[in-house]
Amino acid sequence: MKKYKFNPKTLNYEQVKIPLKYRLYLLTIRIVPGIIIGTLLFFSVFKYFVFPDETRLLEIQQRKIEKYFKLNTQLNFATEDVAEFLNNDNELYRPMIGMEILPQNIREAGVGGVERYKYLRGYENTNVMIRSSSHLDFIISQLLIQSQSYSVVVEEIEEQKRRKVCLPSIRPVKLEKITAIGTFGMRVHPILRIYRMHKGVDLCAPKNTEIYASADGKVIENTYHHSLGNFIKIKHGYGYITVYGHLEKSFVKYGQRVKKGEKIALMGSTGISNVDHLHYEVYKNYRAVNPFNYYYDELTDREYKSLISNNTEAEGFHVR
Repeated sequence: MKKYKFNPKTLNYEQVKIPLKYRLYLLTIRIVPGIIIGTLLFFSVFKYFVFPDETRLLEIQQRKIEKYFKLNTQLNFATEDVAEFLNNDNELYRPMIGMEILPQNIREAGVGGVERYKYLRGYENTNVMIRSSSHLDFIISQLLIQSQSYSVVVEEIEEQKRRKVCLPSIRPVKLEKITAIGTFGMRVHPILRIYRMHKGVDLCAPKNTEIYASADGKVIENTYHHSLGNFIKIKHGYGYITVYGHLEKSFVKYGQRVKKGEKIALMGSTGISNVDHLHYEVYKNYRAVNPFNYYYDELTDREYKSLISNNTEAEGFHVR
């Protein structure tokens, strides 16, 4: 709006000219306070007043944090369970079957460096998310290692089962039938009267006494030998072979598979022999070993001494 002022010299009203600086000053003192007040009101509203959408987001975020803490609690319990599995494996299962414990450096195998979780960075709860993810990865890693360890343990148990049935661990003649024993080792041959190795044991019993396979295996020989007479040779696996000589009758055939404790023959005195008995040999990796060591657990000390005292050489029958 224009302003006018009376000029007494000219006796006229003349327009008043306001300097630019003054006009800018007037504009500033009128507008700036409004800007300041408006700005303060704007930030006050966003700071002290919560809008419905923001409230909902805050609630969702809080629930997520609570879930993360609950997850971490459950992961702690899972870690304790995994630790118990590892302890049982090292302290119970492996020692029980004669296996070495799993080395600690394998147990503690890692799952990757810090870059593994870089995709979780930049969030408000980054630390919580990384900690939970790292904890979970550790448990998964331990479970995978333990699963592999259990597989090895189970495989070893199955192997020991197979080895056990192939081990010649029972007597081929029932104990109550045995009347005398010819021992294993160097001795004077009862007929040739020379000092030589006796590669088996001789079990004396009445004619036609039943003879049993001392382990699972496959018949690889079933024939006649001038010294052993009718004899059976069984291959059991794991380096074990057994021989049964001087038989009266055989119930098995060449190539037949037999089970531990299965009746395979009847006792006799065929070949070079002058009394009914079984000549029984055990070989480990093609080397003759003392058969008595494989079924000594079935005898008491008294039974063992009683049988050994009945020396078969005194009975006068031939031992190969």
